[in-house]
Amino acid sequence: MRDLFLDRERELSLLRERYRSDRAEFLVIYGRRRVGKTELMERFLRECRGVRLLAREESKAFQLARFAERLAEFFGDDFLRKTPFTSWDGFFEYLAGKADRRVVVAIDEFPNLVKEDRSLPSILQDYWDSKLKGSRIFLLLCGSSISMMESSVLGYRSPLYGRRTGQLLLRPLGFP
Repeated sequence: MRDLFLDRERELSLLRERYRSDRAEFLVIYGRRRVGKTELMERFLRECRGVRLLAREESKAFQLARFAERLAEFFGDDFLRKTPFTSWDGFFEYLAGKADRRVVVAIDEFPNLVKEDRSLPSILQDYWDSKLKGSRIFLLLCGSSISMMESSVLGYRSPLYGRRTGQLLLRPLGFP
């Protein structure tokens, strides 16, 4: 099978370096579709302790249930499997409780979550400021909707402004 991971060593090195920092990290990876964001996250997650959560275009309740299922599987948590999250507060509270050890939580297509619940950036701001930034979590938010990532996560008017510890804008690879 052909290796589809091309020329993203610089970006992968940055993720590795941040992982070794052993402090809370909040990184944003964004860029248009089909430039390798998901593959970059997958490569990184193969090297470290982490889980990728894919945000689909579905209701908040379905998102929370699927995220609970993935986290229950990842952490081996039978209780979570039987009692999924009912709110984003529950989700972030759970992550805060698991972040005493280094763990990567990569949320792919984050804009899908914000489309469904516009309060999510504000909720994440609260948990980052009060619990997560003092932990060992490595939070990756990824998205293909550049305008939504810039307005909801990176922009000055976003509740998350100034909280990220790094960002990567993935551009299409050039051909020689």
